[in-house]
Amino acid sequence: MFYCARMLKKSLRKPAIASFALFLFSFSSFSSEAGLPPLFDYEEDIGLKGKDTELRMLAPICEFSSDETSSHNLNAIRPLLSWEGDKSSYAFDVLWPLFAYRENNFEKYWRFILLYSGQKKFEDDPGKPGDSPHTGFIPLFFYGDDTNGDFYWSVFPVYGEVRDFLSYDSIYFILFPVYLKTKKGNAEGESYLWPILNWDESPKYKKFRFIPFYAYHERPDSFRRASYLWPFYHTAEYYSAKNGGSGWLLWPLVGKNKFQRLESWSFLWPFFSTHKRLPDEKGEDDGFGFTAPWPVLQYKRNVDRDEDNEEWKFYLWPIYGRSERKDSEYQFIMWPFGSSLHTFGDQGNVEWAWALPLYWSKHGADKNGKISEVYRHFWPFASYLSKADDFSEIRVLDIWIQRNMPAVDRNWTPLWTLFDYQRNGEAFRYDFLWGWIKYSDNRKEGESFSVFPFYNCEYDMRNVGSAVAEGEEKNAGVAAADTVVRDYFMGFVQTTNKGDSSSSLRLFWLVDFDF
Repeated sequence: MFYCARMLKKSLRKPAIASFALFLFSFSSFSSEAGLPPLFDYEEDIGLKGKDTELRMLAPICEFSSDETSSHNLNAIRPLLSWEGDKSSYAFDVLWPLFAYRENNFEKYWRFILLYSGQKKFEDDPGKPGDSPHTGFIPLFFYGDDTNGDFYWSVFPVYGEVRDFLSYDSIYFILFPVYLKTKKGNAEGESYLWPILNWDESPKYKKFRFIPFYAYHERPDSFRRASYLWPFYHTAEYYSAKNGGSGWLLWPLVGKNKFQRLESWSFLWPFFSTHKRLPDEKGEDDGFGFTAPWPVLQYKRNVDRDEDNEEWKFYLWPIYGRSERKDSEYQFIMWPFGSSLHTFGDQGNVEWAWALPLYWSKHGADKNGKISEVYRHFWPFASYLSKADDFSEIRVLDIWIQRNMPAVDRNWTPLWTLFDYQRNGEAFRYDFLWGWIKYSDNRKEGESFSVFPFYNCEYDMRNVGSAVAEGEEKNAGVAAADTVVRDYFMGFVQTTNKGDSSSSLRLFWLVDFDF
């Protein structure tokens, strides 16, 4: 700053150099307090969620932020690359979703399009052979070590074995689909010319399929279902005391099911059906339903096979529909454009509402009725989120449809977010055009408001609490402030008002007047 002042003084007789010197001096003075948004913006003690210090450059392109409390760090050069981490996880992306690297307390892996590699982590000895490293190019080849340290490999569809993939412990094949063998927990399966000939067996169930001749699925304590000349003839038997019964279907002509007191008939399945709850010992008939035809007209009243499930249903699809269950209520108007779902249970209640494609919302509350979360999305214009931990956020625009995707929020969301408002406890900030218009309030440091390059105002509020305790009056938090500094035109004019009623004026970044 001293160098800029000397250069300004020496170049008064050279207009071009003088103008450039004035710009350098104003930049060095003003940017130290308010930055040069949206090209450059730096803030400390923000107090927002996961963000205490922030540096932004080139509007939303470059961002470097950190939070000492949670050890959270975010670094991004959007959309080229980003890396983010805290005490329990780390993420690194290059042109996401092209390349992604993830690491947490349980595993670490990387993925490049369909090529991936990763391994599980063990806290006692992360480097031991049992950490299950694996690599693959979906679906062509895989190789790695299982939890016992045994090596496996595969070249699809010729020959090989894949372990810990698609929820299976192992998948072994020879000239797929000629031969396939799978293992999942206590269940083992084997197939020839999959899916024509296949059987699976575990302590809880048995499955056999020889399409189209014969197939069955049996759980000894629950049911047995079988098909003959699939898909034309099916039978079923249910063994439970509550829902025991049997049924058959000659597809697509006619079928019948009978479960305890419930009897159902179907004709040209699934288009036409009738349901009736048979009279109990008192001779009362309390259930009836029909479909004519599906899915246009559906009506059910206490005819669900599981009496704890659907209680009532009426659909005149796609115009209007409503269903009621023990733990939920669902309805729609002009499906799929307007619909709502209300679920309730011991953990609390959740209400969803959709007016697709422009609006959807979520409203959650605990079992005592206390609000836990409110979310509203006016796609693609804006979204609103509020949580019970006193966190809220408003975004304009919000183009991405799906919620809670850290990779999108890290790599893409700031590029189209023109306005962002965040509140975290007593600290909040609203930001328009990546800092061009900005207001923030942090009770540790104070308030600030800026419209670059015309105006910047900072309120130092660190002694407001003590001033109020001593009985001093305050007007909107300003009168009790220690210092109020206002800059006009990048500090060309600056005024300072202090809590002791003293004031000062600075002109041309150099000349000071005290009052």
